[in-house]
Amino acid sequence: MRCCSAALAAVPVLFFAGCGHSGDSTSPKAARASTSAPIPTPIGVGARFEPGARAASLGGPRNGLRCTRPGTAGGDLAHLELFAEGRVFLVPQGIGIALPVTHGLQRIVSGRCRYPLATFDRTGTVDFTRPGLTLEDLFAVWGEPLSATRLATFSARPGSEVHAFVDGARWPGSVRDVPLTHHAEIVLEVDSSVPPHRFYLFPR
Repeated sequence: MRCCSAALAAVPVLFFAGCGHSGDSTSPKAARASTSAPIPTPIGVGARFEPGARAASLGGPRNGLRCTRPGTAGGDLAHLELFAEGRVFLVPQGIGIALPVTHGLQRIVSGRCRYPLATFDRTGTVDFTRPGLTLEDLFAVWGEPLSATRLATFSARPGSEVHAFVDGARWPGSVRDVPLTHHAEIVLEVDSSVPPHRFYLFPR
């Protein structure tokens, strides 16, 4: 997200572009990164900007997705950023991880079980363990709606819609069909106009 993970525990006033997990800055995506100055973006405050992961309600299958794997990280990684009404909308930790969970430093270490996609911290990093998953699957496991006019707890204003970007490029189809692929940088915006990141520095 627009902040170093070390600052997430305190939930800073602003997220800043261009800062993420340390990683290999010589990757092709990093080489294509924009050199423009970071744009400070306020973090949204209030219940609409901080819906929980609803981990306690997990358990039912959806499209073959079940909470059966060991509840630890270890899959491929994609990164998701959410913006609503010009503010950062934090992706909660614990999506796709069943209670009880064990916490480590600023992240979940393990849970009773996990779905093939899960979030172990609040950086927006999605850990997924099989190909073919989409944002529709992620939001279904999260328990929040996603459509052309809905982004979780936010509805698009009349005449507007939810926009999706993948690696900085506008996604041409349904936002629900955006695929989770290895090291993808995915941005969703509703009633916002924040220049999307083209890459994210994933951990090694």
